[in-house]
Amino acid sequence: MKRPQKIFRVFFLCILTLGFTEAVFASGKKDKATPPSPEEKSEGREFTVEYPKYPDEFNQKMQEAFELAQNGQYLKAVHKFTRDPLTFTLKKQQYERKRKGQPEIQQVKASIERVLELEIQYSSMQAKLHSLNSGLKSSVENSLYEEANQNIQSIRENLESFSTIRNSIYDEGVKIRELFKTLKSQKEINDECWLSFCEKFILGTEKTPYTGIIGALDAHWNSIDQGLLEVITEKEEELQSIIDLAMAEDSIFTPKDSYEGARKAAGEFSPLASTMKNILELKSLLAGKLSERQKKANKAMLESADLLELAGEKNLSLIDTAEKLSLLNQKHGEAEEKKTDAMQAMREGNEQTIKEYIGLANEYSSFISLAEDARKDKWLKGAKSFPKQVPRWTKSTEFYEKTYSFIQNYCEKTGKEILAKAGDRLLDAGTRLYEDDQALYDQIKILAPGLEKNLEEDESDDTPKQHPTDFIRQSDDLLKTTREDIKALESANAPFNGAGKYYKSDVQSIQKKLGEQLKKFEQFKKTLKANSENIRNQQLEARIAINEVNMYYSRALSAYENENLSTAQINLEKAQKTYDSIISIMKMDADIQDQTYENLSTLKQKIVEKQRPSLIKNLRDYKREIRVNYYAGNYEEANENIIRADNVRQEWETFMDTPLDADEELERFRQLVTTALTIKNGRVLNPEDPLYPEMSQILSLCDNYYTLGTSEINKGKKRDGMAHLRKAKEKLEELKLVYPHNHEATILAFKVDKILDPKAFNNTYANHLKELKQIDYSKKDATSLMGYGDLKDLQEINPAYPGLSDFIANIEINWGLREKATDDSAKEAAEEIALEAQKALDSAGRDPEKLAEIKAAANQALSMDRTNATATAVLDEIALRTGQQAAVTLNAADEAKYQQAIRFLQNGNVVAANANLQELLQNPENLRSAKIQKLKNRIEGMLK
Repeated sequence: MKRPQKIFRVFFLCILTLGFTEAVFASGKKDKATPPSPEEKSEGREFTVEYPKYPDEFNQKMQEAFELAQNGQYLKAVHKFTRDPLTFTLKKQQYERKRKGQPEIQQVKASIERVLELEIQYSSMQAKLHSLNSGLKSSVENSLYEEANQNIQSIRENLESFSTIRNSIYDEGVKIRELFKTLKSQKEINDECWLSFCEKFILGTEKTPYTGIIGALDAHWNSIDQGLLEVITEKEEELQSIIDLAMAEDSIFTPKDSYEGARKAAGEFSPLASTMKNILELKSLLAGKLSERQKKANKAMLESADLLELAGEKNLSLIDTAEKLSLLNQKHGEAEEKKTDAMQAMREGNEQTIKEYIGLANEYSSFISLAEDARKDKWLKGAKSFPKQVPRWTKSTEFYEKTYSFIQNYCEKTGKEILAKAGDRLLDAGTRLYEDDQALYDQIKILAPGLEKNLEEDESDDTPKQHPTDFIRQSDDLLKTTREDIKALESANAPFNGAGKYYKSDVQSIQKKLGEQLKKFEQFKKTLKANSENIRNQQLEARIAINEVNMYYSRALSAYENENLSTAQINLEKAQKTYDSIISIMKMDADIQDQTYENLSTLKQKIVEKQRPSLIKNLRDYKREIRVNYYAGNYEEANENIIRADNVRQEWETFMDTPLDADEELERFRQLVTTALTIKNGRVLNPEDPLYPEMSQILSLCDNYYTLGTSEINKGKKRDGMAHLRKAKEKLEELKLVYPHNHEATILAFKVDKILDPKAFNNTYANHLKELKQIDYSKKDATSLMGYGDLKDLQEINPAYPGLSDFIANIEINWGLREKATDDSAKEAAEEIALEAQKALDSAGRDPEKLAEIKAAANQALSMDRTNATATAVLDEIALRTGQQAAVTLNAADEAKYQQAIRFLQNGNVVAANANLQELLQNPENLRSAKIQKLKNRIEGMLK
């Protein structure tokens, strides 16, 4: 009776314990059962009826306990066996009857009693296990890893007890199994016996894991183990989420401070892995009581823990990589901010941006290699090889691989973009340098129109002047600049040779385009050299052509410096003439052309300045000789002097290329001499007259008849003498038919008539004089001029004829043929006026209005006294200061236009010549040019 009472007492205690522990345990794992792994599902997480011939009670109890364990109700599952009196009594009575007195019965009962005792110990430790489990979870969740390890140590102590209980129960079950196997082998018993049921209630069935008491205990152990590992995996996911957030693609390259949270989270992987390893060490408490499957799983778990620790290291490395890339991006941004104009930088020799770009691209390429290696890391493959129930840290590995994939793509893209920027900068600079050089050359080429036109044949007014010296100098400077540009581009290209392997094709493309640019530069250099040589040859041609001009100019200059002004003028005119003949060639070098023209013009002005006083003196000498010859009656000589004076003035006008001011004195003398010659015209035989020989012979014959006649009369031979005189008269009438006003014939006729018929002669003389006095001599026309001549003839026949000499004198005074007698008062008044004019000259300078007033005063003085020397000196001084004081010199452009107009006229193109003339007349200074006035008169005459 004692044994049933003891069993009941134990059972009662178990009931009491069950009420407390079940409530505590249920609050922990009942609501969160460990999900079956794929491997466990393959082995069967559903109860399999292995012994269909066994009593239903056996299969039902096994199934109920199995389902309770699968649902996390491990204590209930155990109690299903230990707290049900029928569990270990199934088929017991039959067995005891059959095997009554056999030793195994007591052995089995002892094992069952031991199992029941161990179960009570197991039940009593549930609350403590739950508490420690919750504490560990809290510690891990709050990253209190030291505290977590302390909790693990406490859990270890409890699990050691748990392990002892479990292993002890397992040992008791094995004892029963061994008894069963032995007796069965001896065929003392069969499978459907009490021993078989007891052994399976304790150890479970073979095909369905987690059956029987051991199955429930193992399920509980695994749930504790899995629960602790869940804390690890959940924490890992939490930490990885922090890293994921900080390292998201849209924020991965933020300033370095934002990486601290991610770095801190990654830093927890190592202690978390240590904690996991400490948890996994609890498996060792089961010692050799683990199946092979469990041993393999535990080994994979330890490797998973190592992998977790490695994941932390990899995350830290990844964060470092991201931070370095962030700094690299900042460096890239700084390079963008400080970059300068590429073309300017290259020309200044301080281009660094391309080198910096390529350096940046290479740094990005190093991260490409890093990312490629990271994505091939063995630890990623190791995680994929774990059994499916082992944590693979998929979130960490996928994040690692995904992030490095992003980094690789980012660096590939960014590196290529930066390299492309470097290439664009290089090629853009090359294009701009070439365009700048070309644009500069386009400006330089304006100095050399001879590159595109034949200047000798070009008649366009729009063609600019050619300046070969400036063109060659600027072209040489540009050639130097172009060489430096090429050198700068080649220098800027050098860093591309050090670009990473990832950019090989990109670099090849850039350098190919650069090569094409450099070919253009080389061709440009050839053009520069060829064009410079072309213009240099043109310049040489112009300089050779100008040598003759320079020769005459040098002679003129030397003569001028030696005061040989006449020779200077002659050589200067030759130089000018030669210059005009080569003006089309001179277009090839406007610098030489302009300088030569300037030299000629300047020397011309100098010669004019020095010769002007000599001109005035020569003209004054001619006027003096004209005056003397005129009043001496030497009209022809006076006229010759006028012609000489005109020639001097004409030569001066031609040399100065400007009309001289009218010379009032010379013009007055011209009128006097012209009048005198006009009167004399027809009154004297002209040797140049075709009839001169015949008429001269007749006049000579008449003179002989008159001499012979008067001689005969004086000898007393009146008849013979009168006959000779009549013959003379006949011949004179014959001569007067041709020359009716011939002075010698008229006088000879008067002499003959006076001898032949003196009375009739006197009447004729008186009547003819009367008629002559009726003529209006103030008109100074042909009639009056002939009348004046007849009066002079009458005066010669009879100088004493009353009133005749006074009448003729008045005509001559009025006509200016005779100077009116000047009294002393008039001379004094003239001298006073002349002196005032001379005094006014001192302050008049070159003022045209003042000089005009002074000139009028000097002419007034001369009109009062033609011999006034003071007035004459004043007029000469005014001549030095006005009108002809400066030669007219066309500027080089107008001179070229004038020469072009001459060529147009020579070619019959009057319209084009007139167009040039109109342009020349736009310059007021050109209106003074004598040659332009002549050109104007010539063209106007041709256009009528």
